[in-house]
Amino acid sequence: MDEIKQTETSYRRRGIYNNDKMVASLTMGFWTKLFSKKRYKRGGKSLLRIFPNKVKGKSQSDVYKDLTHIREFRNRIAHHEPICFDSYGKISTDFARKHYQLIRDYISYMGQHPDNVIQWTEKPDEVLDKIDKL
Repeated sequence: MDEIKQTETSYRRRGIYNNDKMVASLTMGFWTKLFSKKRYKRGGKSLLRIFPNKVKGKSQSDVYKDLTHIREFRNRIAHHEPICFDSYGKISTDFARKHYQLIRDYISYMGQHPDNVIQWTEKPDEVLDKIDKL
């Protein structure tokens, strides 16, 4: 949890600390690790409550796996790695669509409507539809 302390200290020194800034500053890796078995247990096994609309039966380990997939997908995009090809090198948007849907699912699990949350971003569906037409 050094990441939390370091971030908080930095913001407080600069006089710009607030809770929203703290939450936004922590990495996707940090949030994913909170659902690892050890950290989830250490946190009192209460973190699943942030997903009030999750699918019944979805466990801590399921959430950890899903968040890991989302994080890895995000990293592929951030590192400009291909996300629209199948294992044979043929154009396919299946991988990207699957992961985009997973992101939408988790927004819904938090009790938010995905379209409202991502309304100010580029719509991946439009881009993926264009790729499918290639």
